[in-house]
Amino acid sequence: AMAQDITPQILVGPDVLVEYQVVSMSPNGRWACGNVNDGEGRGFIWDIVNNEITQVAPLGQSAPVLDIANDGTMVGLFTTTEATENGASMEVGGYFKNGKWHYLPGCVMMNGISDNGEYMAGISIVNGEYCATTWNLAGEATVWDYEESSAYDVSNDGKMACGWKARYNRTPALWTADSLKYLDLSNIGPFSLAHAFSPDGTKIIADQVIYDLTTNSTTPIDFSKVFGYEFYRVTNAGNAVGKYTAYMGDILHAAYVRDGKVMDLQTYLEGLGVDLTGWTLLQCDGISEDERTFAVNAYDKNDIPRPLIIRLDA
Repeated sequence: AMAQDITPQILVGPDVLVEYQVVSMSPNGRWACGNVNDGEGRGFIWDIVNNEITQVAPLGQSAPVLDIANDGTMVGLFTTTEATENGASMEVGGYFKNGKWHYLPGCVMMNGISDNGEYMAGISIVNGEYCATTWNLAGEATVWDYEESSAYDVSNDGKMACGWKARYNRTPALWTADSLKYLDLSNIGPFSLAHAFSPDGTKIIADQVIYDLTTNSTTPIDFSKVFGYEFYRVTNAGNAVGKYTAYMGDILHAAYVRDGKVMDLQTYLEGLGVDLTGWTLLQCDGISEDERTFAVNAYDKNDIPRPLIIRLDA
């Protein structure tokens, strides 16, 4: 795309004393979600079309959100009395839809939601073990693994889940009805995991590789100019977003991985003609299916952390 192909628009989160941090965006570019970090971690939904931010919990109550679907359904953690027999309050995993939280039986950690909003991915405890588990909207659970594991995303039909499984360390994993596949054995560590499916369900971003489900092949990412990194989302084209540092002690840069190469998202956007004067893009937590909208955490000109939605087509 050349500079004249875009009519950019930058939506900016509130300039207030507490930090708003965006954590995910729906692939249709309609919604983003994140948390107000005032000591509790309270979720918010960002209506991108109308540029309206709405919180999902009252002040002083913890209810962090972690992912959002195309219909605006979010997953996260909230406090309820539903999970205990004696009516005691407990923080559990669930989903937020139509203005209220819904408990998912047995969910102790929630990580992701299918793009169509029909399945949720997280952890349940079975026989004292953390187990990769997914749920449908009715609360029916599918346990994918009975050894220590965690599901981070689930396909739109609920028939595949990805995340990590503990071997001698965490390993990026893909579960299907009849198999478990380890996606990246090159870099096993406490933060190694398969983060997400692409919107069309053909790609997975798994630590240092992009896995293609149609060809059962991996595209390694070129780390020759990268020191530290984490990638969160992948597109149908096999491009990814996240964050990276170029050397020890470097500041964070928002990452855009195209054709296996890690690029500085800010440099890429400025090259298209987006004016980011005064902004420092730190990490990209969401990319739309058409790769024209980005959800980013940044520092403003006063070094205040602010969330941004950067649209190439206003």
